[in-house]
Amino acid sequence: MPRNQAIRVKEEDTHLELRVESFEASLWGGVNHDALAPEYAWRLDEEDLVYKFTSELRISALTTWPSKRANEHFELTLHGDDRHSTRLLEMLKDIRATDNDGSPRYRTYRGKEIPVLVPPDGLGVIDKVRGESTRRAWLFVTPLFVDQCRSLLTNTTDLFLSIHEWKCGRSRWVRSLSLQTSDPAEE
Repeated sequence: MPRNQAIRVKEEDTHLELRVESFEASLWGGVNHDALAPEYAWRLDEEDLVYKFTSELRISALTTWPSKRANEHFELTLHGDDRHSTRLLEMLKDIRATDNDGSPRYRTYRGKEIPVLVPPDGLGVIDKVRGESTRRAWLFVTPLFVDQCRSLLTNTTDLFLSIHEWKCGRSRWVRSLSLQTSDPAEE
């Protein structure tokens, strides 16, 4: 195979349906750690707030569909943080592809020039726990989303998750997530 030929990475989309088994919630507030020790900041962004308030929700669920992945255990952590550095507030203009000169790229679609976008891989990575049929995912989301999920979890007994899983190479990503009161398998 010639060296300059691109290697094609296998991609796969899977829509998972899960039944929620249990959940845990926690809240935190205080001075932003980056203000106290900027030298240890993972992604220092001066647009972040001095006072930081976060919420976290850990959901345990079992896969019900597709049947080949039934009874697979999922541990999903939703970390609610609206800091600028989490990149949750990005706009479509922020993910535009650029050429070598830094100019936005366009392509023609049905006679119309549209921007070329480079979408993120997903909300977070899904990892398999070695030796178990358990998968874990950690997702950065807005605090409002965590609060709304927590509200549904505390007020309803039977809840279901739908996860759009995207596999690229050896990595699995959560492209989208929904928490609902109706079983998606019955829809």
